[in-house]
Amino acid sequence: MRLGRVLVVLVLFAAALPAWASGEHERRLQVEIAVLYGDAQLLLNPATPPLRREGLRLRIRSSLGTLGMLARYAAQEAPALQSVTGKQIADLRTQFAHNNIQTFARQLKLLESRQPLDMSGFLPLTATPLRLHTGQDIYQNLCIGCHLNPVLTQPNPAPNLFSMAATIPREEFIARMLGGIHGVHLTTLQNPFTDEEIASMTVFFEQAPPHR
Repeated sequence: MRLGRVLVVLVLFAAALPAWASGEHERRLQVEIAVLYGDAQLLLNPATPPLRREGLRLRIRSSLGTLGMLARYAAQEAPALQSVTGKQIADLRTQFAHNNIQTFARQLKLLESRQPLDMSGFLPLTATPLRLHTGQDIYQNLCIGCHLNPVLTQPNPAPNLFSMAATIPREEFIARMLGGIHGVHLTTLQNPFTDEEIASMTVFFEQAPPHR
């Protein structure tokens, strides 16, 4: 009887695992490449304010520092995977260090095409009343405190999620939701949300008014 209860608990736990559960390191690598590419595009955008550029450079430098580790873990997790090579990562670091952002972005785009983030759990994205309700509930209980009024005097402010959902490609928005916030334990080391919850938040941020 006790064994039966343990098995039930394990099954329920597995069903509720967060987004990183399956192919964790491979997915982390794919997310990191997608976010790095998005950050490179922001650096190339002349409308990006100087303070924001400073924050982006700090974040990119940090991400490049751990990209090799992610690639090694992904290769160990899936030996058949054609992972990112050490030379490719070294080239990225060189281009970024020399401020060759256009070349840096092109190299990231090539890596992204070879390491595409699996969007089958999100796309096509259907807006349902349940998803809208779930997304709103998560936002109001967990996100609104930091994201409603971003502190724009910081290099990397918590973005307005409604504005972000309206201005970047949906795939990049989902990648950023999966990647979480650098430096925050719950979202950097392990995404606390399931794929369905992230899909619900994406629907909510795309369809709700931006002032909420």
